[in-house]
Amino acid sequence: MVKFDTTRVEETIDFILNGVANRTIWDEHYCQLVEEVANCLHWSELALKLAVARIEVDVEHGKDLAAALKRYLFDYRHDYERLLLDPDFANADEHVRAIRTASSVSLSSLKQRCDRGQDSFPMELLSFMTFFNPAGTQDELWRLGSLALDEACNRTRVEAPVWMRTLFKKDRAGRWDDTAYRETIRALWRYHLVTPVGEPWRGITMHGAVRQQVGMDMVNLEYWRLYVVFMTAACVQSEKEEGEAQFQQHLIMHLPPNDYLRGFGAGPHARGLRWLWLAIARVLSKAYEWRAAEELVTWTIEESSKLVGKNHPNTITAMANLATLYCNQGRWTDAEVLDVKVLNARSIVLGKEHLDTITAMDDLAATYENLGRSEEAKVLVLKALKSRFEAFGDKHPDMTVAINKFIATYYRHASK
Repeated sequence: MVKFDTTRVEETIDFILNGVANRTIWDEHYCQLVEEVANCLHWSELALKLAVARIEVDVEHGKDLAAALKRYLFDYRHDYERLLLDPDFANADEHVRAIRTASSVSLSSLKQRCDRGQDSFPMELLSFMTFFNPAGTQDELWRLGSLALDEACNRTRVEAPVWMRTLFKKDRAGRWDDTAYRETIRALWRYHLVTPVGEPWRGITMHGAVRQQVGMDMVNLEYWRLYVVFMTAACVQSEKEEGEAQFQQHLIMHLPPNDYLRGFGAGPHARGLRWLWLAIARVLSKAYEWRAAEELVTWTIEESSKLVGKNHPNTITAMANLATLYCNQGRWTDAEVLDVKVLNARSIVLGKEHLDTITAMDDLAATYENLGRSEEAKVLVLKALKSRFEAFGDKHPDMTVAINKFIATYYRHASK
């Protein structure tokens, strides 16, 4: 007769049987099967939870508990032998190997039982999640990305697959319709492959070993491209919703490193690439990630100069964005150099009475003011005011703002 560690086995049996909806009176036969499962899993708590979830699903689908335990043992050992061929797996800690193998078993089961007719895409969402910050993906992130996803796909010429359009679609009111997403999350919770994250930003997270196994089994380059597009969409929507700026610190945690963005969308997607860089740079700038933001805007200027020329409006706009970035850092001398270039270029390309040219005058005037050159600032503000009046008349919405700006500049100059 085989002797068991009774206390340890009974606790594990109780843990497993409590997780199974169809409670069964256990005897020594169950006791032996349970201990075999637990030993395979090295008594790892997370691996056991994954096993319980898989066994419960099998019982719910008609297997008795003994058959479900035996099936689990067979699948676990089979996957373990397969994974041993991977050096990273073979060299990992025994508990990590247990979690990764249990994850593999659960993923196979989920894949077999996944009902595509119910707008549920658990395998795709898991694969997608591997690119985001390991701390967890927030519902707010999904919401932001869903609202600007169509715009991001159009700009970058990336076609969103069915699963993405379904999980992140909008309702008739233009809000995120999270029905399919919730259905998908329920399936993942059922297998214990993800766990909920609490306030202040609710969401889901995935254990590192589970994430690693998902990445090994299911992820491909296409998911990377979709992740970049989705994060750009989230950045764009975040810019539109200025009242939700407190989430931006969480948002930047999910952004890809700049080095990974350099080659995205090369070739026919170059125009979308520049738009993408600027969208991400604006969010980085608001989060005071100056160096990363400056790098992206500089790339935009360089690429735009190559593709459409230094005097193209898109190139000039990118220069204006970099000047604004310098202003936000208090780098007024650097900003002045670019503001002068932008004003001269817009005057030539767009004309002196174009609204963008007049805006460039205001920008340069503000830079002069911060450099202590109030007289030059006053001259430019007055010039911008006259240009607005001549181009648009006194009824233009910007006229009141322009007049107030001139009065403020004149008053500051006169008081010195």
